[in-house]
Amino acid sequence: MSLENLKKSKDNTKSFNLPKGIKLLYLTHYYPHKNLEVLLPLANLIKSKRLEYKIIITIENEHSPKAYELLNKIESLNLNDIIINIGSVDMKNVPSLYQQCHGLLMPTLLESFSGTYVEAMYHGLPILTSDLDFAKVVCGNSAIYFNPLEENDIFEKILKVFTNNKLKKEMIEAGGIQMKKLSTWDEAYSNYQNIILKND
Repeated sequence: MSLENLKKSKDNTKSFNLPKGIKLLYLTHYYPHKNLEVLLPLANLIKSKRLEYKIIITIENEHSPKAYELLNKIESLNLNDIIINIGSVDMKNVPSLYQQCHGLLMPTLLESFSGTYVEAMYHGLPILTSDLDFAKVVCGNSAIYFNPLEENDIFEKILKVFTNNKLKKEMIEAGGIQMKKLSTWDEAYSNYQNIILKND
């Protein structure tokens, strides 16, 4: 989704009836590189500590057999009070979803470029994501980074952000600054075009 679409949709409001607590959004379809399975031990850890963190995901059974398996595991492990699956979200309702959450949680293992990071910055959400180069290039100081394969590290970083209002505010402010540094799609296209023409 482009920021242009977000701006067009910002007046649309839809309630997702999300539970109380600090809601961490992972807006994605199911793909293996999205590393959704790490949410299971993370949710178990949150539940064992009796903390009011909720992980909001947007998965459908039809995405893949692995998606079906993941959703069944959430149910069978009684983690559906921590991992809240709301299914696919229409593009027009995405801004409302961001506004009803408190942070972006992305334990992804691979991205070419994720517009989700920029969307989170636009909506003033602190970002918690993988300690990998692709994330750092886009997010800069607007994110706290973790080992995406280690649920304890993810958990510790969640606590670090949401028990420190000063840090959270700094991250949100950094997101606004970082957004201004990022190229628009037209600028990115022009830059690539210049590189190609230069090497002809």
